[in-house]
Amino acid sequence: MMARPRDLTFILGGNFDDGKGNATAYVSYRKTDAIPQSQRDFSACNLSGGSSFSCGGSAPRQRVRFIARNFTKYTVGANGALIPFNSGPGLYNFAPTNYYQRSDDRYTGGLFSHYQFNEHATAYTEFSFMHDETVAQVAPSGAFLASGTGVDATGTPNGKWLVNCNNPLRRPSEVSWFCAGLRRRPLLASFSAGAMFEGGPRQDDLQHTSFA
Repeated sequence: MMARPRDLTFILGGNFDDGKGNATAYVSYRKTDAIPQSQRDFSACNLSGGSSFSCGGSAPRQRVRFIARNFTKYTVGANGALIPFNSGPGLYNFAPTNYYQRSDDRYTGGLFSHYQFNEHATAYTEFSFMHDETVAQVAPSGAFLASGTGVDATGTPNGKWLVNCNNPLRRPSEVSWFCAGLRRRPLLASFSAGAMFEGGPRQDDLQHTSFA
């Protein structure tokens, strides 16, 4: 994938009234395609070092990682059931989605003219316009650890999430893992969660418009 920029420009101008006046106008358009890192074999994988290089990334590649009160880690397995975190797939390779080159669309136009009435008086005018739009992109974000709205016994925020233990949507295994040993009423399971969302990559739509 070369993603070469494409340019298209028109220009028109000339003299008038026996050379006393001149007018020139132009318009142009430039388009550049995005190049994600997945398009290059040397950047499609985030390298992890050690005795040998391998495709690494950040954890988790699963949808969510739960940390229970005893610090045991779980993730979402088949049919939505929680399973031990280390039984799921490995790291999340965030490299392919990042942009090496951003997409870009640029429009420009302008007008320049002058007219000489006599050797003492000359009128002139000029106008220029530019609009540019580019989209920046990096890998999907996540609800990282310590992003919850929970508080501890003193009311101090601790970044954890709270879910009632009598929630009918919770499986018996989940109640056992997260609610065992709780004594305070109501029974609320406190856990940390780190997730890679599937809502798509993070994008910034950058636009600039200027005229004079």
